[in-house]
Amino acid sequence: MIEFILWGTKKSNPKYMEEIIIETTDPIKLEEAHKWGKENGFVNLRIQQFNPNSLKQFNEFVNTWKGF
Repeated sequence: MIEFILWGTKKSNPKYMEEIIIETTDPIKLEEAHKWGKENGFVNLRIQQFNPNSLKQFNEFVNTWKGF
């Protein structure tokens, strides 16, 4: 099962103030959230795909995260 994470920043915020808008496994909900984000002032929207059943992908996800 693939999980989708939709990220975005509010128009007035700098790019590093990215927020998670939705985490879902349903592509239809993802599309609705993407539309909602655009309508509610989010910019720099990006979708991240994650397969929690793949240990290799999980390690890459954790090791490439550029958080604090």
